[in-house]
Amino acid sequence: MPQRNRRHLMLGRKVIEAVERGQFHIYTADHVREGIELLTGQPSGMTALAGDYAPDTVLGRAQATLRAFRVACQAAQEPPKAARKRLRPG
Repeated sequence: MPQRNRRHLMLGRKVIEAVERGQFHIYTADHVREGIELLTGQPSGMTALAGDYAPDTVLGRAQATLRAFRVACQAAQEPPKAARKRLRPG
């Protein structure tokens, strides 16, 4: 949950007891990156000056997947080489 909402949190008695027994945990985060790291157990990633994320991070792997998808989509839109030759006037 967002850190800034922590003071407004209202929990039922059963939830409070479960937290006290260590059966349930409530985490707060100042930024979504912290939530990504908490949920995945992996570093979320920070952008470098070039706008790329470190490849061994959650966002770095997501960026690589999106780039591969873009390349595949672009390749699918190009006509086959044989068709390109026939389309040229000549």
